[in-house]
Amino acid sequence: MNERLERGVSYALQGWAPVSDSVIRDVRLRASQGEYRNDTSLAMKDVRRDPTLALLVLKRLSETAAVRGDLQSNLSEIFSKNGERTLSDILESTPEICSNHRLTDATPEQLACITRSAIAASASESIGEHTGISPHAAFVTSSLRQMGHILIAWNYPHLYQRVLKERSPDANVDQSLTALLGFSPTLLAVTIAQRWHFTPSTCAALGDEQAIELLSAEEQMKSEALRQICEAGEALARSMYPEHFPDAERDWQDASAFIRAKLGPSGMRAVLSSVRTYLTEFQGHTPQVTTLPSRLTVQRDDTEAPVLKTKTNKHIRACPPALAAIIEDIYEQMPHNGVSRDALDALLKQAIPLAGFDRGGLYLLDPDSMLLRPRVPIGTIELTDLASHAFSGRSRSAISAALHSLLPYEGHSSEIDGTTRSIIAGALGVEHKSGVLYLEVGEQLSMRPAEERLSIFKALRQALNDILRLE
Repeated sequence: MNERLERGVSYALQGWAPVSDSVIRDVRLRASQGEYRNDTSLAMKDVRRDPTLALLVLKRLSETAAVRGDLQSNLSEIFSKNGERTLSDILESTPEICSNHRLTDATPEQLACITRSAIAASASESIGEHTGISPHAAFVTSSLRQMGHILIAWNYPHLYQRVLKERSPDANVDQSLTALLGFSPTLLAVTIAQRWHFTPSTCAALGDEQAIELLSAEEQMKSEALRQICEAGEALARSMYPEHFPDAERDWQDASAFIRAKLGPSGMRAVLSSVRTYLTEFQGHTPQVTTLPSRLTVQRDDTEAPVLKTKTNKHIRACPPALAAIIEDIYEQMPHNGVSRDALDALLKQAIPLAGFDRGGLYLLDPDSMLLRPRVPIGTIELTDLASHAFSGRSRSAISAALHSLLPYEGHSSEIDGTTRSIIAGALGVEHKSGVLYLEVGEQLSMRPAEERLSIFKALRQALNDILRLE
């Protein structure tokens, strides 16, 4: 261990971080009244009310585990190993002042840090609950992963504040902290977890690469699943603080995609609902946290909108499962307002080729020239290979015909070499026609029934309408 890390670990553990006064008082009172003696589930429920308290309990339990040579794993297993009496005694004897710091003296950056930790831990817990991973393990592992940030925020407050105020597009909080401290938040957390005798599986989920080598193939899979869940929770938490994290929008999309893939179309709503419930309680016993992240309170319509839109896009149900999943993920990327370039790129570069369309183009109306002009090439075709088309009713082109048709136009186009290609074209917009989606059918798709081809096209066209906010 390098000297700066050794000093950092000792300094952080000595100073620690503050726990909610009301939670400490409640826990001590319940423990003194014997309420935890025969009910470890109640103890776990109370301990998780504050992630910093959960870490403090782990710290104190590790001292007993070290004596017996035990290895910690997840919260419920730790509690059952140590027994109700040991746990109750620890909670009863936990001092009301367990840190050199007080929440009443917190800076905005420190409050944001503990709130972000609470979001990450509660989100990870919710994802774990829905994916077969122990929610206790997910909560504790997430809290441990955030421990480095929490301890740095409280024991190096001026440095932490300075780093968070770096707003350059290339700013990376962890890299900046590492450069200034000589160790990263992750390395600080891993080193402390090792001292607390956590299993290699848990340490691997925290980011300890050497611990991975000690695991069996099955243990590696479980640890990796836990790590991915925690990373999704952390990305969701960072997305709530764009003022501190320049990539907050990307974090939101990454978390949303992971949660949707694991929990289904309504997964994001379920996780955010759990996070809101947890944070409302957290805010109640941590009055210094006066407001919740605006995205968490405002984003509700944003997270519900994709579910509503996928219901209106009834054609998705006719798509093959893999294609349906991609289209649903695309809806999850659509913001509440505006147009998402990432959603558009995913539709044009992933969904359309997967559907079986080789190439095509997106045409938009140009009222000044009375032409449908190609704006975006799709697939294996260049923009210069797509011609403009008059949109008068007298035009014979399939693209012009599609603009004036209520239903998608399916026909054939002639190539220079004399071959023909099957094509499908359909108008964009419902009340106000603003363009045409033109796609050429690939060999595999051409073997599907015509009705199925049209349904797939309609699903893609509806998604494009929704991405571009065309009414």
